[in-house]
Amino acid sequence: MSNAFFDSHKLTDHLAACGWQHEPASGSWRRATDRGSALLRPLDARSGWQQFELQSGYLPTPEAGGPLAANQRLYGPAKFVGGRSRPLLCRVDLPAELPDRADPASAGFDPSMFSDPVRAWAEAVTVCATGQRSAGRVPMRLDESHVARFERDGYSASFDDDELHIHVHLPGLFREIAIREEPGLGAIVTAELLDLSGLPDGCREAAFYFAEAANDRLGLVRLAVAEEPSPGILRAMVHVGWAPIPGVWLHAALEAVEAAVTLTARELAALRDRELAELVLAAAAV
Repeated sequence: MSNAFFDSHKLTDHLAACGWQHEPASGSWRRATDRGSALLRPLDARSGWQQFELQSGYLPTPEAGGPLAANQRLYGPAKFVGGRSRPLLCRVDLPAELPDRADPASAGFDPSMFSDPVRAWAEAVTVCATGQRSAGRVPMRLDESHVARFERDGYSASFDDDELHIHVHLPGLFREIAIREEPGLGAIVTAELLDLSGLPDGCREAAFYFAEAANDRLGLVRLAVAEEPSPGILRAMVHVGWAPIPGVWLHAALEAVEAAVTLTARELAALRDRELAELVLAAAAV
């Protein structure tokens, strides 16, 4: 599979096909919706990622819970970042390098569903901006056949209870990445990072502070707090159900969630310690 680096002209063409109009003076794209004008504005690029701010009347309004609670309610490749001393905004990330096309023979999906991955991203952003999900999408098939494919790629995998599980072994820590089908949403790639039940307030606050910083720095993956069942689980997640080529985006999402687990799971577990949590909060206050 050849790799295609980010091409702004190619992205403009794909966004135009989804109804966006390019504004050369600002480098932004604008699209009309029945809740006003949506805006996609480029941000400073980070290593390996092109990042954009998305503004739309269809985005959920972040509440007092901050970006982590709001992230649980988002659809597609978007996430809220910022908060505390920084403006809160909705960001969408596009890898600077993606495979041109998934290989139908190796991916095992309907060839009629294969298209350019950047086009899939443009379609996903458009869904976020307009609230209009495409009808008739074929859901990703989750079955035992994926296990051997992931194991060929070097992962430890299993298929249990209609979910794919990727096992992440870290020194002193074990986590699972689940790939599951969400009714009406498609596929979600997710991993539990920290159970918040029973945590003292200081430990919870320190975990939120660390998680919000990681959520800002990591590409594509969003850190989110699910308040149901109460009192909540902190998760890393990527929603890939919007992609017509889940072979490409499934692996991009898996790599992003695996990076989140590797870089945050042990640190978050350590913040169960009150004294360490107090040190983190003291440093944050400086």
